[in-house]
Amino acid sequence: MIIIDRTLKIPLYEQVYNKVREDIVSGKMSEGQALVPIRELAYMLGVSKNTVDLAYKQLLAEGYIRAKRGSGYFVENMEKYGINIHTDSDAGIVYNTSDKNEKKLLYDFSFESVNSSEFEWKKWKKCLDESLYEEEYNFNGYKDCRGDIGLRKSIADYIFMTRNVKCSAEQVVICSGTLYAINMIVNVINKYLETECGGCKSFAGSEEKKACCDPECEGHIKNVFISKGYKVCAFTDDCIKNIIYVSPSHQYPLGYTMDYDTRKEYIDYAEKNGAFIIENDCDSEFTYGKSRFPSMQSMDSERVIYVSSVSRILSPNIRLAYMVLPKNFIRIFMEIYDGYRTAVPVLHQRTLARYIDIGYMRKHIRKLLHTNEEKFDIILKYLEKLEDEGYIKIVGQPAGGYIAIKPARRRKNMSLTEYAEKKGIVLYEEGEYVLIGYLSLDREDINAAALKLYEVLNSWHKASLKVSE
Repeated sequence: MIIIDRTLKIPLYEQVYNKVREDIVSGKMSEGQALVPIRELAYMLGVSKNTVDLAYKQLLAEGYIRAKRGSGYFVENMEKYGINIHTDSDAGIVYNTSDKNEKKLLYDFSFESVNSSEFEWKKWKKCLDESLYEEEYNFNGYKDCRGDIGLRKSIADYIFMTRNVKCSAEQVVICSGTLYAINMIVNVINKYLETECGGCKSFAGSEEKKACCDPECEGHIKNVFISKGYKVCAFTDDCIKNIIYVSPSHQYPLGYTMDYDTRKEYIDYAEKNGAFIIENDCDSEFTYGKSRFPSMQSMDSERVIYVSSVSRILSPNIRLAYMVLPKNFIRIFMEIYDGYRTAVPVLHQRTLARYIDIGYMRKHIRKLLHTNEEKFDIILKYLEKLEDEGYIKIVGQPAGGYIAIKPARRRKNMSLTEYAEKKGIVLYEEGEYVLIGYLSLDREDINAAALKLYEVLNSWHKASLKVSE
């Protein structure tokens, strides 16, 4: 059993790595045994997916586990890598006689995590203590399935001022994450189209449901639609879409901001064809000097369902997202979920409400924007140098939490991410692109991290040249 101790100075991924490695070396996990899937273990431990992903990748790099495409990770044959494991039958003590040196991962260029040290935990604790005192004298049983009314009011006011989202507290629903929110939205849309929308196409019989993820979306979001029986297709395909999923402030994976005309095109399509738009407003704060478009929801509050999260603003450990339903969805939502209770503890919801109402949220975002812009500029400077030297091409629109690049060369025998990991840094590939994240890097380490990134990409290019010769 893996137990995370957040009081330790040991990174969370290293705690996961140490425990899994210990179980493999001790023989508790045998050759061929499947590891718990990344998302499932992250959920069980209450950590981010990247924490588990990084731990598994380090185990993979050191030969303790192997990856099987489409199936997950499995315990490797230790003798294959010169790791001899034996147990003292009397004392029950396990020894590892391998002299294999452990790799030290220096920098993780994750595009999903944030640096929790930049969050002012003292202010959060102050709000938590005040909310705890309030909760002690205001405990009145189960709450609304949409979440605490105080937080819903705070969020409604906050997103109106910052994103021009037009809604009341009744339309706001608190969720434990963006995927949970999207899953619930699809359920509500399905029931609405089946029972309430007289002029819309019904899902009865053999008619196929279709969703558009334009221009692209992360695989786990696409899987939500597929699991609900939707065929995912491009917006340009000649078919009627029931749902259109977009992240207009920072489109995945190239980071483009959707212009006004394109937003209007989607909304006009939705109105004409009885479709609904799911607007994921992730990373909308990180524009770095560029003007921000108001939310799409402000253009059509009846066809657009707004979704956002505080995970990348505050901390991934605060698992809280929210959505804004159209008014005519509220009754259907309540019919489906009235028996449920919000997965986010009420105490945490009230803490966040107080954090927003006092003004801490706005101050933190201003500070975060300044810090991340500094990191962004430093990383971009080194990437532009690599681009000038012909090693990479910066693609898309550098904004949000990462910069997308395309390496000039590739090696058949080893991927860039594998090569980088051997050199001590973690990179993330998305198709032909590499996404260079910087939100999780320490401000004090950013220059050293950027230099290391430059050196790794430089040596990768040169090594690729030698292989091709």
